Amino acid sequence: MSAEFTFGAGEERIDVRHLEFAPAEKQRLAGDLKSTISLTLGAFSGSLNAVFSIQALVVLQEQLVNTLSSGVGKVSFRNWAGDLDVEIESNGPGRVIISGKIKPHRIHQATLNFRFDTEESSLAKTAQELDDVLHSFSIRA
Repeated sequence: MSAEFTFGAGEERIDVRHLEFAPAEKQRLAGDLKSTISLTLGAFSGSLNAVFSIQALVVLQEQLVNTLSSGVGKVSFRNWAGDLDVEIESNGPGRVIISGKIKPHRIHQATLNFRFDTEESSLAKTAQELDDVLHSFSIRA
């Protein structure tokens, strides 16, 4: 089974694609998903493989929903190996700031820091996509 979710929209986005259960021998707990992270930041694009814990995705989805319902807040998310570290900040209706870093755990010398603004509607889309991912794996947030 495959699913995906996206932070941002248009030419500034981070896509987490091809989420699927990791092979049993590589799972830390019975709840890890392997994926490909693809990023597009203006003229820059790239991709890397990463693993996400299902529990971290559940917490991320809950934080996004809470931030959207209150209109303000900060959401922090990091996958267990530190490949993707994201902070989403909403200071009111309209726009949100997505910042963080991508640091492939297999290449210690490489780090990409990023920061971009996006519409609040893209945050709502991310929350819905995460809900769909969790439901596709029969996980209820």
